[in-house]
Amino acid sequence: MPRIFSSLRIAIVLPVLIVLVALLAAGVTGTLAYDYAEHALTEQAQDKLTVLRIGRATALADYLEDVDGDLYIVSHSDMAARALKDFGLGYDAARRNAPGNDVTAALQRIYITDNPHPDGEKQRLDAGPDGLWYDEQHAVYHPWFRALQEQRGYYDIFLISPDGDVIYTVFKELDFATNLKTGAWADSGLGTVFRDIANNPDPNTVAFVDFEPYGPSAGAPASFIARAVFDERGRYAGVLAYQMPIGRLDHIMQVSAGMGETGEAYLVGSDLLMRSDSRFSDTTTILKILVETDAARAAMAGDEGVMQIRDYRDVPVISAYGHVDFHGVRWGVLAEADVAEVLGPVEDMRHFMGIAAVAVVVVVGILGVVFARTITRPLASMTAAMDRLAHGDLSGAIPARERTDELGDMADAMEVFQSHFQAMETMKADQERERAAAAAARRADLMAMADRFEQDVSGVVTAVTASAREMEQAANALTGSADHTTDQAATVASAAEHTSANVNSVASATEQLAASISEIARQVTQAKTTADDAMAQAERTTGQVRALDEAAGHIGQVIGLITDIASQTNLLALNASIEAARAGEAGRGFAIVANEVKVLASQTARATEEIGRHIGAVQANTEKTVAAISQFAETVGRIGEVSAAVAAAVEQQTAAVSEVSRNTAEAANGTQAVSASIGAVTGSAEDAGRAARAVHTAASDLNQRAADLSATVARFLSGVRAG
Repeated sequence: MPRIFSSLRIAIVLPVLIVLVALLAAGVTGTLAYDYAEHALTEQAQDKLTVLRIGRATALADYLEDVDGDLYIVSHSDMAARALKDFGLGYDAARRNAPGNDVTAALQRIYITDNPHPDGEKQRLDAGPDGLWYDEQHAVYHPWFRALQEQRGYYDIFLISPDGDVIYTVFKELDFATNLKTGAWADSGLGTVFRDIANNPDPNTVAFVDFEPYGPSAGAPASFIARAVFDERGRYAGVLAYQMPIGRLDHIMQVSAGMGETGEAYLVGSDLLMRSDSRFSDTTTILKILVETDAARAAMAGDEGVMQIRDYRDVPVISAYGHVDFHGVRWGVLAEADVAEVLGPVEDMRHFMGIAAVAVVVVVGILGVVFARTITRPLASMTAAMDRLAHGDLSGAIPARERTDELGDMADAMEVFQSHFQAMETMKADQERERAAAAAARRADLMAMADRFEQDVSGVVTAVTASAREMEQAANALTGSADHTTDQAATVASAAEHTSANVNSVASATEQLAASISEIARQVTQAKTTADDAMAQAERTTGQVRALDEAAGHIGQVIGLITDIASQTNLLALNASIEAARAGEAGRGFAIVANEVKVLASQTARATEEIGRHIGAVQANTEKTVAAISQFAETVGRIGEVSAAVAAAVEQQTAAVSEVSRNTAEAANGTQAVSASIGAVTGSAEDAGRAARAVHTAASDLNQRAADLSATVARFLSGVRAG
């Protein structure tokens, strides 16, 4: 910031600073006032919402206590006990008279389906037209319970028998005449409070359930509270239940007094769904709007307080939260107002303060410009006088010397500067004359010194240059000799490496030949082993075939025996036939048997002859096989002899090749040693070459530096003589 101001003229900086100071003062004042007002209004709104929340919670708790007290009074009255008894008798009678004992259909037809009053007004029917005992009891008790329902604002009133039959309702919806143990509404809120009482029928027990959708009421949210009823003998007579009125709860929570345009109070349940209607909705929001805010969660956790949040509409609000507990059910009570409405006066004040700040800045800016001009005009004249002094004009008059303020002091100081400048000009002329005389004397001294220096240094530089040239020539000769030695050593090393490579190739080929001969020896040995195995197998096969030939011969003998037996059998059958013919009629059966035996003997003879031919063929083939196997055995024997000879020759070749491989390996080692020695010679020659080149480089560098020194001395002397 100081750098920015230092680059501007005071005529601009001074008004700007005055305006900035005014802006800063207005901004700080406005910000502090805004923060204080915002804090005060926020605290006021929090206190107001807390009072409203406490008031709504107190009113709600009082109303719930009134409902509980009213339920207690009615459940302990003789009217409730008698009504349960009489309605129960009428209900049982209606069941007996109903077609199929379907009392639900019968009573719902009378009081709902055939009820002449429109939906929502079915309670206006005092008694059914059928003249049932139930209709008579309905005419007695219904006006009283209807008046109670209308005066207290309950949605509906129920009388339930110990067996779970809903024997009476005021409003006559589809839960009328149903059973809460086995019927369609057994799992509803009404069924829950009935079971809670039926499981513990105690005069001090109260059953209460939170709002949930209830089918008989067209799915509308419904909450129920119930107590047990006992007769004059103290026996459990049934259950009296109220369906809680949504309208009364909304009336308590939606009182608009003190809520402003955006304030509202509502209830939430344990599932964070609304339990009362929103003030800003034309339709019911109970069990439909989810209030997932920190305030709602804190209220359901049992806390009380105030916080600023974004509500279920995603609008910033100030929320005062608390809770009401009633027979095991907790409702969160929230009173909220939009932050925009709460801080509306602060916003108006901020706009007003903005306009006022602009007006103040304009006025202060005008005054700053006027004030700045009273300072900047004399400063401008003073600046012009200083500029003249800076350019050497010492004749002008110094302005503002008559002023008695800081500008007058500056004018006096400038007059002193002007006097000093005039004295300095006179002194400067004297110094110039003295400086010229001193320079002439110093130049004469330098010329003499340069001559002496040239005489002393020139001889030294010439000698150094000559020595450098001689060293450079010697280094050139040494470099040539080293390079020649390196080339010769490289040639010898190349020849040695070539010889070593050839010897290594021979050694490798010899090793491969030895491996091949070893493999041939192994294969020949294996072939001989296989030939021996084949020879043995051929001998075993020959024995088996000969045994087969002997077996075939035995079979031929057996077949001959069978042929003889068949011939004798045929002869015996012929004799038997002759004897049977002699016997006449008595031997006819024997003749038939003898004829069959003859036929079988003939068939046996033919079969035996066929078998004999096949056995002969087998014997012939067996003899051929024996001959072939014998020839195969001879061939295999010759193969074994040849394999043995080859194996012996291979062993001799293996020994010879091994000797060659050993000698070749020794030769390869020798050539490698020669290569290593030549490599050492080459390295030494290269080192000598590098040293010679280094000497040559140093000599060249020395020669160049001697030339540079000579040139530098010449330039130095020229400068000294010229200067």
